[in-house]
Amino acid sequence: MRKTSFIPNLRAIWLFVKDPSTDWKPKALVVAAVLYLVWPIDLLPDFAPIVGWLDDLGFIGAAAWYLAHATNRYLERKK
Repeated sequence: MRKTSFIPNLRAIWLFVKDPSTDWKPKALVVAAVLYLVWPIDLLPDFAPIVGWLDDLGFIGAAAWYLAHATNRYLERKK
C-alpha cells in the first residue's frame, strides 16, 4: 500500500468526486462528512470538550481515509 498525503491530493479528490463515472457512494460520503461537521446534533454532544469532539474526529478521519484510498484507486484506473 502506498503512503499518501491528504492535502496534495485535494485536487485529485475533487476530480474524483466530479467525474460522472464515479459511483454515488463516495460523493454521498463527502456530502455526509460536511453535513456532519456543521449539523448541530452529534452522537456525542460537543459541550463536553474532548469527548464531544471524538465522534467528529472519528467520522471525518474515516471519511478522509476512505476518500484517500478511493482516490488512489481512481488515479490508478485513469493511468
